[in-house]
Amino acid sequence: MKLHKRAVPKTYIIGEVLVMVSRELKETVLEAVDNQLNDNDPKCTTGTFGHSEKTMAELIDRIKCDPDRIFPEEELAEIIARKEEAIPLLMAFLEEVRDNAEQFSNNFDYLGHIYAVLLLAQFRVKEAYPIVLELFSLPNGLTDKLFGDAMTDYAGRIMASIC
Repeated sequence: MKLHKRAVPKTYIIGEVLVMVSRELKETVLEAVDNQLNDNDPKCTTGTFGHSEKTMAELIDRIKCDPDRIFPEEELAEIIARKEEAIPLLMAFLEEVRDNAEQFSNNFDYLGHIYAVLLLAQFRVKEAYPIVLELFSLPNGLTDKLFGDAMTDYAGRIMASIC
């Protein structure tokens, strides 16, 4: 199934991640299970869910920066489907952003840290709490430069999901 991609503003992307992920993933999983039951084949394979041969590092690199602001719907769905594999890489990435916040805050096309925080919150990764707290507490307006409206709109829900 080919999904339509479109250019969208940064604030819309965050809300779209939350809605799209659960809806599309649920539909994909239910369709795959139905197909396997009809074929009397209960085992799940990577091909069943339409996963590409991309490594998790490649998927995470794809969501990090996109000057065209094309919503990475397929990549996010695959990251969610392979969450156990993604969590350590997302955590390491947030540590990198925390340690180099000034550098990351100067690139307005860079969205990876927002996706990473939202994904870790969705996965309810308690270990992310100290890193996210540090990111949300950066001095000199860095938090605002990094997260923009996401800080105001989602910070409370993010922190509640990971504490």
